[in-house]
Amino acid sequence: MGQLPDISIPVGTLETIEVTTAPAKTEYNIGETFDPTGMAVTATYKSSNGSLTREVTGFTYDTAAFTEAGSQKVTVSYTKGEVTKTFDVEVTVKDVKLEKLEVTKLPDKTVYNAGEAFDPTGMVVTAVYSDGSSKEVTGYTCSPETITAGVSEVVVSYNGLTASVPVKLNLVTSIAVTTLPDKVAYTEGDLFNPAGMVVTATYADGTTKATDAYSYAPMRRMEVGDTEITISYTGSDGAETLQPVKINITVTEDTTDKGDYIIAYVSYSEEGAFVTGDEGTLLSYAPVKVYDRDGLGGYNMGDAFAALHDQYYSGGSDGYQDSATGWISKFWGVTTGNVSYTLNHSWVFGTMTEIEEGDLLDIYLYKDLTYYSDLYTWFDSREYSADANTEYTFTVNGLNLMNSSDELAATAYPSGATVTVYDENGAVVEGLTAVTDENGQFKLTFKEDGIYTIEVNGTCDYTCMGYGGSAGATYTGSTVVPSRCTVTVGDVVQTLPGDLNGDGQITNTDVAQLLDKVTAGEAVDLAVGDLNGDGQVTNADVVQLLNMATAGQ
Repeated sequence: MGQLPDISIPVGTLETIEVTTAPAKTEYNIGETFDPTGMAVTATYKSSNGSLTREVTGFTYDTAAFTEAGSQKVTVSYTKGEVTKTFDVEVTVKDVKLEKLEVTKLPDKTVYNAGEAFDPTGMVVTAVYSDGSSKEVTGYTCSPETITAGVSEVVVSYNGLTASVPVKLNLVTSIAVTTLPDKVAYTEGDLFNPAGMVVTATYADGTTKATDAYSYAPMRRMEVGDTEITISYTGSDGAETLQPVKINITVTEDTTDKGDYIIAYVSYSEEGAFVTGDEGTLLSYAPVKVYDRDGLGGYNMGDAFAALHDQYYSGGSDGYQDSATGWISKFWGVTTGNVSYTLNHSWVFGTMTEIEEGDLLDIYLYKDLTYYSDLYTWFDSREYSADANTEYTFTVNGLNLMNSSDELAATAYPSGATVTVYDENGAVVEGLTAVTDENGQFKLTFKEDGIYTIEVNGTCDYTCMGYGGSAGATYTGSTVVPSRCTVTVGDVVQTLPGDLNGDGQITNTDVAQLLDKVTAGEAVDLAVGDLNGDGQVTNADVVQLLNMATAGQ
């Protein structure tokens, strides 16, 4: 039933209603619905003071489409209190059916930028009937409502029939670097830094707009002989003929002697998710070559964090800043002090804490900036062995760093954390999921031999020591600082990443072989050659393998 708002407030008991002014339209075709426009309804009320007649609104009427020709009745109803009265309106339904829908005038706008809403302004939609008559109609719908890549027409629908309106996407036909990046001169080993660069897109209609929908190559570390960076448009509205552009750079040999170094392994996550470095390396215990920054002898956590930026962050070590007292004020290019870090899963005070070869460093950016309840987690072991079709129990430990100190550790077990399993190719293993229990444990059964990676993340509930050793504190829905472990299932012959000649060790011979294969464009097993985990084998992997060979890994 259709309904109009009731703005009348009569007094007394409703006795009758009557249509005192007929609707403007009284003739219909089969398939059309009743239109009350122009109709006036009068109600008669009876009270102790006599009868009162007045025009009312808020009446209802039949809304079903007409299916039969001839004289038809439409029932109009009006309710006041618990009393409902009706009145029939007679209309004539012609034996004419809607046969075709046409767009007889295109809308004013037919060219759109990606993401714009379709605008029917100016469009005329005409219904054509079986008797040859036609009339302009409204009340149609249009789909899709938003113009995106691949859309070439908008479908107009009315009473079960459709017509189409051709539309065009205002595609990007060219791009240009209208402002060069701040840095165009590099030293070998640097990563390209697009800071300051402005890329401008030109559209088919001649308009231009600055865009950040671009990628650049190479993404690996610079080598002597590199002379240009290729910029490619990545938006969904690029024309098929759109070509990349290039900017010139210079790369000089790195002649500095940085001295001795150690290899440490660093994980970095932001608000519960591992960060990926500029070369595609997931920063989950990524190998970092750590130098003594101040030249005073020894290595500390600040040295490692600076080296992490130098090796994996596009802006280099400028993205990191700490004080002489060990307070971090900038990390991953963001000015912030909302980070915590551990050394070999233990609380430490300040970035001046000394580290050794092979140490594990974890640093994370808090999500909870009220109670700082993000729970740092780690597995009992980084590597496990298991047999297929046998259930294994894993334990995840936790530490609330905000409540801990050098003497008191606010340990906890994450309950309800999400467990995700990945195969050797980095794909999620479907059906092999779990959540941690109140003891931080979960069980998994691996169906097939292979090498798997388990990650714990998401949110959890836990109870731990309060700040300063106070009574236990309980947290719910806290962010899990993610952690990973590797599980070897069955008698899998483990491939040593980087061991091109299969002799079980990493040497310059492997570096030379990988370089030859990359240069020649030969296929290389990803398990051996994809050292940075970006799904391809490139010169970036050669550089990383050289670092590994130099470090004696």
